Amino acid sequence: PGSPALELFETLLASDDPALRAGAVRAIWSADQDRLGSLVPGLLSDPSPRVQELLVDCCRTLGALIAPDLLGALTGEDEAARDLASRCLVAVGPGAVGVLLDALSDAAQARRAELVRVLEQIRDPEAVKPLVDVLDDADEELAGAAVEALGAFGQTSVGPLLDQLESPSELMRARVSETLRRLGDVVRSALVEIAATAEPSRAAAALG
Repeated sequence: PGSPALELFETLLASDDPALRAGAVRAIWSADQDRLGSLVPGLLSDPSPRVQELLVDCCRTLGALIAPDLLGALTGEDEAARDLASRCLVAVGPGAVGVLLDALSDAAQARRAELVRVLEQIRDPEAVKPLVDVLDDADEELAGAAVEALGAFGQTSVGPLLDQLESPSELMRARVSETLRRLGDVVRSALVEIAATAEPSRAAAALG
C-alpha cells in the first residue's frame, strides 16, 4: 500500500472496533515496519488483547530499536501503557537491557522499580551488578524489587543477597531471608561453598 493507504489504516487505529484496529496494525506492519514502530508508543493503552499481542510481536521483531521508545511508557502515569510496555520490553529481551540499565543508573528517573521488574523477567546476566548496586537505595520499593529480581538469577546472586542480611533495615533483612529461602537448593549449594571457605558466619546468618 502507498501513503494514502497507510493514512487510511492509521485512521482505523482510532476505531471503536478492536477487529478493525487489529487489522490496521497488521496492514501497517506489512507495509512499513518502521512506521508502525513509530506508532507503537501511542498504541500501548489499547485495551484489545489481540492488538496487544500484535504490538508485542512487532516489538519482538523490531528489537533494540524500539526499546528507547517504550521506556517513556514504562515509567509513565498510564498503568495500562506501563503493563504493555513491560511486556513489549520483555519480548525485546537482551536488546532492551542497555536502555533499561542506563535509566536505572539515573537517580532522577521515575518508577525505577518498574525497570527492575522488567530486568527480572529478561534475566540477562549483565543486569546482576546494577541490581546489586541499588540494594542500598533509599527508595524501599526499588530496593525490594531488586531483591526479588536478584532471586531470579540463582546462584550468581546468593553472595550479594547474603551481604544484605547485615543491612540495618529490618525490612530489607526480611525480604532477603525470604528470597534466599525460596531459592532452596541453589542457596544450599552456595552455602556449602561459603562454609568451606573462611566465611562460615555468612552461611550461618542465611540459615538463621
